[in-house]
Amino acid sequence: MLKTTFIAATLLAGSSSIALAWDANVEGPDVFGVTKVIATVGGLRDGMVVQCDSKEDLFVAFIFRKKEFEDVTSGPATLYLQGASSEPLKLPAELRAWNDNYGGVVVSGRDPQVLAAVKEIQEARSKLNVGFEVGGSQNSASFGSRGSTKAMEKVIQGCKLGDLTKPPA
Repeated sequence: MLKTTFIAATLLAGSSSIALAWDANVEGPDVFGVTKVIATVGGLRDGMVVQCDSKEDLFVAFIFRKKEFEDVTSGPATLYLQGASSEPLKLPAELRAWNDNYGGVVVSGRDPQVLAAVKEIQEARSKLNVGFEVGGSQNSASFGSRGSTKAMEKVIQGCKLGDLTKPPA
């Protein structure tokens, strides 16, 4: 997990300008049969990360660069995500440190709300609006949707998320 988290921050921090397209990296299956996928879009200031493995982990995160030596206090947050839908998804999330350089507002698990976030990214056609609210403070950004369909297909297949076009049972 630490390795893929590092990869996400490296991809975001290593870009000299805002990334124009979603990119997905698939690793595995490893010796235990686990495949890991990380999909990213963004730049130096902020970005989106969808990270999962074929066993249980699934994260959708809006990450943002924090100031040097700044701590991110963990706590409840709300993540807003709007791609293809007329109204944004409103997801219960957690504000937390993502790594040494980034904080994040993270939704996790394989429940219908998190799967809906993956689907929202997959179906985005022009841009993806994302934002979060923590203790009354709000922050938002927009990212391009170019490559989102292909990147989320890699996430869905590599992490065995099933058919997201079907409503949950």
